[in-house]
Amino acid sequence: MVFTTIDQSLVPSALTAIQNLPNILYNGGLEVHQNTNSNANNNYVNGDYFVDGWKFNKNSNRQMNGGYETTASNVYEGTASLKADSLSGNTTADYIFQSVENFARYANKTLTFSVAVKTNTASAVRAFISFSGPGASTLTGSFHTGGNTFEILTVSGTMGSAPGSISIGIQVNGQCTTYMDAAICVVGSSVPTFLPEDPEVELARCQRYYEKTYVQGTVPGTVTATNNEWFYGSAFGATSTRFTGHFKVEKRIAPTMSFFGTNGTSNQYSFRSSTDVNTNRTIALNDNNTRDFQFIQTTGTEITCFGHWVADARI
Repeated sequence: MVFTTIDQSLVPSALTAIQNLPNILYNGGLEVHQNTNSNANNNYVNGDYFVDGWKFNKNSNRQMNGGYETTASNVYEGTASLKADSLSGNTTADYIFQSVENFARYANKTLTFSVAVKTNTASAVRAFISFSGPGASTLTGSFHTGGNTFEILTVSGTMGSAPGSISIGIQVNGQCTTYMDAAICVVGSSVPTFLPEDPEVELARCQRYYEKTYVQGTVPGTVTATNNEWFYGSAFGATSTRFTGHFKVEKRIAPTMSFFGTNGTSNQYSFRSSTDVNTNRTIALNDNNTRDFQFIQTTGTEITCFGHWVADARI
């Protein structure tokens, strides 16, 4: 009988990071930036999103600027990072974080968070995991050394027996400029290696919470016809028409809907007549759920219209 000996040098190694340890966070590579808003790069307020998934909690009186960053020297992996420029003010900590949707499933489980951070100030930025409910706690890791190069910051800890929420991100103390990239959080105590998501999958994960017709980086309400959507409806009554739209990705809850004409006007679409004449008319949301939405207009008979919409189901 002949036995075959396996050459171990030819056996691919399995990284801990990809052994059934999916990233709890979405948009960990900070590549998706649908969430551009009117405060982008100009004094974020509490609750604003820098990019998809990453929210600002302002506790200080500092001004926080920043947003989507593509300068190569400020990117750790891929083509983009998140920039947070914390200006003068008091030293109370501010937070840039992501809220976990299915937090209850992590009861009594150990989570480990890793993120690449670049900053120019020592003892100003560190990683954190926070949970509410019984035994509520904010777990923090070591501070960045402030060498203005990317360092991997980590934090690990066990969640409570019945968490009411879980937030994961970075804590910013004092005045500094910070770049954040390659964020990953997994179940277990091993520090994970960041692996980028397929771009199509990453965008779809983001669209579960926020979707818009506009090009990424375009602020809703901007005057533009690029990527506007056409709708074909049906008449009901003498001067009313009804239209239905569909989301690319099912939302976590029925989202808040916003509508804009290509002229930038809120709640106004352009309606096309049978003779190709466009008339701007006011529209209103009639119904929506996690998969689609319906709107109406009550001043005309056209059954074709176009415009932009935004669906917001963020946590």
